[in-house]
Amino acid sequence: MKNEKEAVEEKYKNLEKIQLQTVYTYEDKVSKLATDNERLKKENIEVNEESDKFLKKMNELIKEMNELKGVNWSQETRQFLEQRIERLKVLHKLDELTKHSRLTEEDAVEMGREINRAIAKRHGLKI
Repeated sequence: MKNEKEAVEEKYKNLEKIQLQTVYTYEDKVSKLATDNERLKKENIEVNEESDKFLKKMNELIKEMNELKGVNWSQETRQFLEQRIERLKVLHKLDELTKHSRLTEEDAVEMGREINRAIAKRHGLKI
């Protein structure tokens, strides 16, 4: 019977395999799309310029990801998306709160400068 440590190690290894399969599956799909794009170009069939740029960039990113061993890209991507979503929620709330404001961007910049001067003065700093 496996002890607890061995069971955890086995689960971790299985999780790593699944994550690698996910990355490689995605890599295969991007690679196939890029190959299809190149084939279409050779056959003089018009290719959407934006999708072509996207696929080239994705191929570059995948190559760089593969060079960095030991990184859990699923976790990194999930964390990035969670942080980005939270930032966007805050920005949307701020937009909602300020939608009726008559404060101009210049007013906001000047207020920021005044606040910076006051903070600097309080702490004996010169701006």
